[in-house]
Amino acid sequence: MTVVETLLLGFISSIAAEIIWDILKQVFSSKPTPKSKYAFNT
Repeated sequence: MTVVETLLLGFISSIAAEIIWDILKQVFSSKPTPKSKYAFNT
């Protein structure tokens, strides 16, 4: 892998991890916010 590919992969994986972490926090939060409640009720 080149340096550019390594940097790009790290950048993408960090964004993906952040998105996944946000979703997990919403799903497992004991007191869901109205926003997530509406999302689940659609």
